[in-house]
Amino acid sequence: MVSRAESKTGRYLMVKGRRRMRQSFRQEFRDEVRALRVDAGRLGTHYARHAGLWLMFGILWWCGFLLLLVSLGATFVAALEATLEITFGITAPMAAVRTALGLTASQVSGGAQFAGSIGWTVIIAFTLLIPALVALMLERLPNLVVTVRGLMDPEVWDFFSRYSTVLGTYLNTVARSSATQPPTKEALRETRADAVATIAELVTYWYRDEVTLNANASFMRLLPGDQSSMPDTKPLYGNGAIASATPLVLELTDWAFPSPDLPEHLVLNVDQSKPRPGAPFAVLERKVDGIANALDRSEWRGRGLNDRETDEAINYFRSVPFRSFLSIPVLDEANRSDPALGALSIQVDRPNVFVIGKADTDDLVALIQRLCYFLAWLERMERDGNNAGATIVANDTH
Repeated sequence: MVSRAESKTGRYLMVKGRRRMRQSFRQEFRDEVRALRVDAGRLGTHYARHAGLWLMFGILWWCGFLLLLVSLGATFVAALEATLEITFGITAPMAAVRTALGLTASQVSGGAQFAGSIGWTVIIAFTLLIPALVALMLERLPNLVVTVRGLMDPEVWDFFSRYSTVLGTYLNTVARSSATQPPTKEALRETRADAVATIAELVTYWYRDEVTLNANASFMRLLPGDQSSMPDTKPLYGNGAIASATPLVLELTDWAFPSPDLPEHLVLNVDQSKPRPGAPFAVLERKVDGIANALDRSEWRGRGLNDRETDEAINYFRSVPFRSFLSIPVLDEANRSDPALGALSIQVDRPNVFVIGKADTDDLVALIQRLCYFLAWLERMERDGNNAGATIVANDTH
C-alpha cells in the first residue's frame, strides 16, 4: 500500500510537472511569437529597402496570371478583364476564371481550378504594389526635389516658395476658423495682402519670356456707399458726389506693393445702370473686364464713356504707373446667388499686355480665378465673422 506521505509526494510531483509543462509551452509560444515578430520585421525592412524588387515581383506575378488564363484558352481581352476583376475584388477568382474561359460550374477542369486558386495570390500580389510604389516614391522624393530645384531659376523657386507659404497660411486660417480663438481681422487682412502680392508675382512670372514687367494687384471691396469707411471721399466716375451719397461703391483695401505713387485711398462709383469699364463692370456683370491701353482715349470712348468720364479715367492712369489692367470679380462660390464681394485688379506698366480674348490673357485669368475663392473666403470671414466663414467652408464640401 502507498503511504499517505508517498501519495502527497506523488501528487506534488504531478502538479509540479504539469506546471513545468505549461510554463515550457508558454515559453515556446512566446519564442515563436518573438521569432515571427523578428521575421516580420526583417521582411518589412527588406520590403522598405528593396521596394523596387517587390514592385517588380507584384507586376510579374500579375502578368503571369494573365498569361496563365491565355494559355488555358481565354482571349487576351477576357483574361485581362478577369485579372482586373480579381485584382480589385469585383469578382471571386473562381467565378472570374470560369467567365474568362466560358465554362459552367460542371465544366471546370483541373487547370481552371488551379487558376482559380492562384487567383487569390493575385490579390495578395496586388496589395504589395501600392505600398512598394509609395515606398519608391518616398525613397526618390529627395532626389526629385533636388532635380526640380535645379531646373528652376531663383525667381521661379521663390514664387513657388511664396505660393506654398500662402497656401499654408490659408489652411491654418481655415483650421482656426472653427477654433475657440478664430483669426483676428488683422490676421485676415495680412493673409489677404500676402495672397494679392503672390498674384502680382505670378503675373510678372507669366510674361517673363516676353517682356519685363512691373506688375501690381489690388483688391477692392463692394459696399453700399453709406457703409464706406471713406464716406467723404469723392469716388472716381462719381460725378462729384461723396461716397456716402453713392448707392454702391468699390473701396480699395490692399495693394500688392504699396508705393508713394499709388493712392492710399481709392473709391470707385458703381453705376448699376451703366457700369464703367474695369472693376465696376466686373462686379455687376460677374465677368472679367479690362482695358488694354489705359491712355488710349478711343478705347475708353468705345466702352461708352463720355468726354468728361474719359478725361477722368485717363487723368487717373497718368498719375499711376499702370498702362494695362484686368479686373476679376471675387465671388462667394458657396453662395453663388449673392452679389460679388469685390474685385481683384491686376495692373502692369506696359500697354496692350492684357487683351481679353487673347490666349495668354485668358489662360492667366483662368489660373488667377482659382485664387479668387480664397480672397472671397477671407473677405466673408472679415465681414461676417468666424461663423460665416465656417459656413462657407461647410457649404463648399457638399
